[in-house]
This record gives sequence, structure tokens and C-alpha cells, in this order.
Amino acid sequence: MIGYEIATEYAADRRHDVNLELVLYVVHGCLHLCGYTDTDAPAEREMRAKEREYLTKLGLPDIAGE
Repeated sequence: MIGYEIATEYAADRRHDVNLELVLYVVHGCLHLCGYTDTDAPAEREMRAKEREYLTKLGLPDIAGE
């Protein structure tokens, strides 16, 4: 479940739109479903790179890893 309240806080802290934060959560969750993990530094870097790739493909700014 995506926590709207948390997304609102993170978006405000990072100064971007809450909808963009929610899109990042969806992309992140889909990557987990595809087998990506963020349990160690190398895996997290790979996952962030994939998040950036998909945000770019969606025409959205890079907020991954902020």
C-alpha cells in the first residue's frame, strides 16, 4: 500500500509534487515485482538507475534517490 501521508511529507521536504512522489513509489514497487532489490549498496544503485530510466521514459524529472 502506498502511504499518501508519507508521500506528502517526502514531497514537501524535497520540494516536488506529491503526484511525482507517488509515481516514484509505483515505479519502485514494480521494480521489486520484477526482482530488483535495494538491500545493499550495489543493488540499491542499480535500482535507482532503473527508477531514473523509467521516470525519464515517462517524461518526468529525476527524483530517484533524493
